[in-house]
Amino acid sequence: MRQVHIALGALALLASACGGSAISPQMVQRAQAHDSSASEATLTQGKALYEQKCGTCHELYPPSSHSAEKWPGIVERMGPMAKISKDEERAVLHYVIGAGGE
Repeated sequence: MRQVHIALGALALLASACGGSAISPQMVQRAQAHDSSASEATLTQGKALYEQKCGTCHELYPPSSHSAEKWPGIVERMGPMAKISKDEERAVLHYVIGAGGE
């Protein structure tokens, strides 16, 4: 059991050393340019939802595949199919706009 805990601890340390949340300050700034309520927390939540919910039905499109102007309509249209709330839609939108690199 002790070996399992040591292994899990080592994996967690390795993951955090490799970038952890993968949400950069620049991503937060890009998202905030479209919605001032965007934060590292909402981008992190949005990334997880994007990967878990959107990726179950279709290939995940790179956030840069659509402009910041197009993403809101896409997320609004797809949100009900992904069975996510409006707050979760907002988090996904924060992530895809922030990660889009515009």
